Amino acid sequence: MQLADGTQIVRSPRSDTAMQQPAHLRHTQRTAQTASETGTAEEASETLSDPGASGELLASSRPMGLGGHALLLLALLSGSAVGLLFFSLLGYGVEVYRALASVDWWLAPSLVVGALLLLVALYALDARYWKGAGRIAAYFPLLAAAAGSLGAACLLGTKQYPYAPLLCVFLVPTLGALLFALLFYYLAKTMEARDRGSSKTRAQWAIRLFLSSIIFFMAVTWCAASVAGAGLGVARTVEFAMLLFIVVTTAVVGNTVGWGRVGKTAQSLPIYRKLASYSEGFWDYVKAFALWGLGWLAIPTFLALSAANQAARKALPFTLPPDAPGLLTAHGAQLWARLRTWHWASVISKTTFWSLLYLILQVIVMQLVVVFFAFLNEALSDFHTGVVCAIFAGVGLLMFMIPIIPGVPVYIACGAVIPASTMSQANPDWSDDMEPGDEVPKEFWVGLVYATLVGFALKLTAVALEQELIGRQFGNYVAVRSFIRINSLEMRATRRILRRPGINTAKCAILVGGPDWPTSVTTGILKLNLLQMLLGTTPILPLIAASTAAGGMQLLKTKGDLYDSITVIVTFLSFLAQTASTLLAMYFIERTSTQYAAELAAEPPDEEAAFSKAQRDGTNWSSAGVPLWPKVTIITSALMLAGACYLSVVATCFEPFSVSQRISDLPGGTVFGLVRPMGWVVIGLFVGGWVLRYIYRRWAVARARSWLRASTGPRCDVYVSDSPVGSPTSSPSPAASRAAPPDISVSRDVSRV
Repeated sequence: MQLADGTQIVRSPRSDTAMQQPAHLRHTQRTAQTASETGTAEEASETLSDPGASGELLASSRPMGLGGHALLLLALLSGSAVGLLFFSLLGYGVEVYRALASVDWWLAPSLVVGALLLLVALYALDARYWKGAGRIAAYFPLLAAAAGSLGAACLLGTKQYPYAPLLCVFLVPTLGALLFALLFYYLAKTMEARDRGSSKTRAQWAIRLFLSSIIFFMAVTWCAASVAGAGLGVARTVEFAMLLFIVVTTAVVGNTVGWGRVGKTAQSLPIYRKLASYSEGFWDYVKAFALWGLGWLAIPTFLALSAANQAARKALPFTLPPDAPGLLTAHGAQLWARLRTWHWASVISKTTFWSLLYLILQVIVMQLVVVFFAFLNEALSDFHTGVVCAIFAGVGLLMFMIPIIPGVPVYIACGAVIPASTMSQANPDWSDDMEPGDEVPKEFWVGLVYATLVGFALKLTAVALEQELIGRQFGNYVAVRSFIRINSLEMRATRRILRRPGINTAKCAILVGGPDWPTSVTTGILKLNLLQMLLGTTPILPLIAASTAAGGMQLLKTKGDLYDSITVIVTFLSFLAQTASTLLAMYFIERTSTQYAAELAAEPPDEEAAFSKAQRDGTNWSSAGVPLWPKVTIITSALMLAGACYLSVVATCFEPFSVSQRISDLPGGTVFGLVRPMGWVVIGLFVGGWVLRYIYRRWAVARARSWLRASTGPRCDVYVSDSPVGSPTSSPSPAASRAAPPDISVSRDVSRV
């Protein structure tokens, strides 16, 4: 048989011995035959050498019958029913609960630690490869002991978390159904790829699944932080749910395809080629994000397990033989070699960026903004509604001018402050007079209308000020335009979409779904028409109405369970609308940059700066002249900021609070009562880490300036100056241009960002 590339493959006749082979081996040969008929020799040999690459994930491709669907439904229902009965009897039974309360507190953590140590020992001893009597007599009992210890620890934990069983019974199955739906969809696509496509198609689906989930997680996290800025409790639930989504997606991709195959196949995807065209600093942000997440713990843990596994293989006869020289296994040695090639100064510095971003959203947006608006609500309670609207408009406009504060907290606070004023004007004692089940005063609905109109006017005014006074002025600086990557295809696609006149879906998705301050400032940097931007922003009115309604319902949720339920529903509707707009904006930008790639690339490039490259090269730890103290400074800063992030997740750092409450309701009656003891630890780590990062950044800027002067001479002033375009220092002389070395010259390749 001849392949598409001319290679010959000789097929041996089928024999009875071949027919007696296991089903998965016979299927591998059939898949290799399909690849030989439609693909290349590389794909055929790859399929034969890797039985797992054939996509054999299910034993049969026949559709599930009625009995199979009935069994699946029974399994889903019985799991929830058994779990509910189990926890109802053991988690809440009086005698059992008393027995659990008498158990020492250290027993549950000890069981968890013991189970983890047992699993580590099984991994180090290659227990998963044991066969025969050793697998039955040792591996399975030890694995069951570890699982039993974890189950017993969960049972003992019900005395500290009495509501955890109900969450496990109702919330986890719901999330599990969504995750399994995603998994089944993915498996169906891989089965289709097995039957109709090459072996690479399955890995391509895995990459798309993984990257899409990461992008979706980041978009949802931003929207959750926006909603959390009003003190609503749904944000943390959404964040944990999306984190669980990412973990499960990562496990699915890694176990069904394998990260080695994913990495090789990724190079054939257009999205990989686009990312590969970015600067190395972009990949440092990706590495820093992975390191900031679980990398601090996962990488040392994996290397330690690899060393223990290698030591056991060298010392014990019942393990596998060593697969690599040295202290680490082959996988561990590959990871270590890859880590040694990283630009650690850049990666660690960028981990501090992710930490600061998270802490700013968690501390400033979620806590300080809530307290400020609650104070404003209390201070304006005795003023006339017109005065309240005017004062809130001024304060809200100032909040819009702060880059890190989203617009949603302002809208929600507006919905809590103005309706409270309209009801107080009609009846100062409305909160005490209104009983659960009473009809909502009509002044409340009038106040919601006022709040919506004020929020809409605030948004349009903020767009105008941010675009004209900030963006258009700062757009004259080369460093600013270089910072927003104005020559990238994505930014050019954004400009192409926003230049369309009138109202259209893509334009409105960007202006409504994008972050408030960055989007408006970017439109100013791109020199876009203000009236067209205001027109494209008008569809945000329904989102503002939903957000103000969520804030208004905060005033009524203590007056009955109905209003509490309506508050949650309206909040989620606002959250979903914001998320949908953000995802639509990302979709239209990507589609336009792909559809009009040639036209966008043909546009004249903007002037860029090489300062970031000089900073990257000059601060590399392998370069000469880098002292020890900057390394210690940035590592300490990264550890302090990462520690603050982890503490803010695992510990309760702040008192629950919303914009409808009063400062006097906090412990001690002051704003300091909002912070619990662990909260002060987080704030201390945040301030200390930020100061150390500032010191390192000042050193890095000075180092980059000296690096440029040493490399280019007088031309360095072009890159380090902050003068606007057209000023004397922004145009290098012809002599200086000719003297510029090629390695740091201004890039004119628009495919590189």
